[in-house]
Amino acid sequence: ICPLCQRRSLKLMEVVDTFSRRMVKLWSAKRCEECLHHWKRDHGAAMNIRDLGLKEQAGHDRPRVFCFGQDGDAMDVDAQAGNAMDMDLWDE
Repeated sequence: ICPLCQRRSLKLMEVVDTFSRRMVKLWSAKRCEECLHHWKRDHGAAMNIRDLGLKEQAGHDRPRVFCFGQDGDAMDVDAQAGNAMDMDLWDE
């Protein structure tokens, strides 16, 4: 989610690799398709976490864009929890 425009429109940035001269995606950077702002992943996430904390302290509801299943992001929380259990992460 873009910290600037609050849209679910961040995509991995693509640059030309100087050695292979091919387009490669950067894991550490994203670009908002709506406002065209570039973000370092960690910085954008930190800003979103800060904003959510400030809104919670002020007594405001969580913005819909940050809720599961909102704005085209269908997420089945129970199914994801089941997937984690299937991976045998707890059997150590």
